[in-house]
Amino acid sequence: MTAKTGDNKIRRSRNGCNECRRLHRRCGEQKPACETCVTDGKECSYERTLGWITGTSKRANARARRAQVRNGVVSPPASNSSSSDDDATSLQALPGLPGTVNWLPWLSTRHRSLVAHFANTTCSISFLDIKSHHSLCSAILPLALDTTWSFHLVAAILCVSMTHRTSLGLETDASEIDYWESMAVGHLRRQKVNHDETSENVFATTALLLCMKEIISGGEKAHSWRAHLQGAMAVLEKPTLEGTLEREHLRKLGQTMQRLALIFCLPTHAKVKPVCSSPFHFSSCDYFDEELGFSAAILHTLHDIEQVAADMTALLHLEHASTGQDIDMESLWASLMDRINALVKQSEVILEDLAALKEEVESATELTEHEEFALLNQAYYHITLSQVQLRLLGHDVDSDHVQEALASAMHCVQKIKFRDHSSPAMALLQPAFIIGCFAGSGEMREQVLAVLDTMKRQHGRENAKRARELLVELWVRRDGESDVAREERLHLRQKLGVPHRARSYEWSDLMAEKGWDLCLW
Repeated sequence: MTAKTGDNKIRRSRNGCNECRRLHRRCGEQKPACETCVTDGKECSYERTLGWITGTSKRANARARRAQVRNGVVSPPASNSSSSDDDATSLQALPGLPGTVNWLPWLSTRHRSLVAHFANTTCSISFLDIKSHHSLCSAILPLALDTTWSFHLVAAILCVSMTHRTSLGLETDASEIDYWESMAVGHLRRQKVNHDETSENVFATTALLLCMKEIISGGEKAHSWRAHLQGAMAVLEKPTLEGTLEREHLRKLGQTMQRLALIFCLPTHAKVKPVCSSPFHFSSCDYFDEELGFSAAILHTLHDIEQVAADMTALLHLEHASTGQDIDMESLWASLMDRINALVKQSEVILEDLAALKEEVESATELTEHEEFALLNQAYYHITLSQVQLRLLGHDVDSDHVQEALASAMHCVQKIKFRDHSSPAMALLQPAFIIGCFAGSGEMREQVLAVLDTMKRQHGRENAKRARELLVELWVRRDGESDVAREERLHLRQKLGVPHRARSYEWSDLMAEKGWDLCLW
């Protein structure tokens, strides 16, 4: 048998037309027909089949896939050309999208229904308002419809859709999810990506959808969703000459996922890595961010909390290392306390301004989504105030100040209604989890679990289920902490003589121990 040479490998074509792939020869990849097929008088096609193989073994599946490639494109069933509402799921009337199932003739009826599920349902749980939902669909689906860029993006859509349906209990075949995922990941592993904006958008969108799949499935693969998000943002943040609206929609989605992954109002464990190491650039003006669910001022406050906490740690190290040195530690601590008090005052003033809204909401029988956005914003302010008290003022988790702030935040969360479309309720996972991390009473913990259970049951959020598991075990460990351990922490605070939060067992310790990578998006 003749050994394969390097020339043989070079002649193989993985991205060429079906005829060149069948003969394992290099393809010029000219459109609509390559030069070789024109010369040979052969029919030239670049379309690929997306039919799911249901063989009983990997070898059988591989043989079937090779047969499909040899035979070219598999024709769809005749009924696909005249599908009715009884045998297929059509897309709802979204702006700029086809209103019939005939727009993907090379997909089976079932796979078209999966694409429809992605557009109508999966995307709806990812945004807080219908406008953003429609904007994402108008950016992603046209890219998937254009078979010029192969079908890896469609594979990613099917992967996300099936993952979501599995979480809802509507699908059970995990092997099909793996199949579509491997096909989509294969596109990301290609060494060369064309430098035109459309091909970059396809690459970035595929990565974003794989990130979404990992988040919805609960983050079982550690750091996987972060890697996909980093890859997508590396492409989307590149400067472009065209600057199309499509690119802007995709960049907005990626930035929203990136920011929500980083703004945990909680100190993180060293093993829980951030998505990126670069700090955020905050705008100078305050505005309400409908993608995040709260005003930009909260981002400023969270940033200040992290800065002050880092400075507090640095002062502690300096104080312990400066024995005999002429350093005015008293002035340094006084300056730091002024910054802490300013943060407390800032949060309290904002909450006073929101008091009028609270009275209006209490008297309303049915809240508008605008009022629910305001409630969500108010809940985040209460949570932010609790973090100032915990991390900077040294209050215990069980202190009245902390628990009152958390109870007020939980009251706002409970007022927000779950709907069957994009709404402010889609953003309740993060505030509910943060409240749960510090909730002391059994009643508040039950309220947190009720929110997480609803998100899992109604919206198929597997990350909500994973958050629930983390909280339940966190409560067991925290409640089981011995009195000796508590006394040791109290002694440490007294020895330091400065405001310092008594550290209990935290969510990040548990997540690092479990090897999970939870995202609260």
